[in-house]
Amino acid sequence: MCLFITQHVERLIASAYYLMFTEYFSIEKVVFVMVFFTPLAITLKELKLSESLDLSLPTEPLWPALMLIYILNELMFKITPRNVLKHPITVIIFASAFMDVITSGQQC
Repeated sequence: MCLFITQHVERLIASAYYLMFTEYFSIEKVVFVMVFFTPLAITLKELKLSESLDLSLPTEPLWPALMLIYILNELMFKITPRNVLKHPITVIIFASAFMDVITSGQQC
């Protein structure tokens, strides 16, 4: 049983290294991987690994990494045209995300 779990952990670590390497060199491939694996994702509750944290593997850990890469690229290279950032729909999305951050505090 222990050997079975060890093999799965080794495969997960190898997959994580592969995704980090791919993400560094080809963000498009990572987006395609995320789109492909979203319907196949498994939550930690289904695996009985966590009672409180309901994280969907392998897709959810990749989203913050992609967001960080995009934000860093935006700050360093200004990759997004300014007319896109000033578009009314983009402004509404930013306002909605801002409200989500403000109102997502812990409930009593």
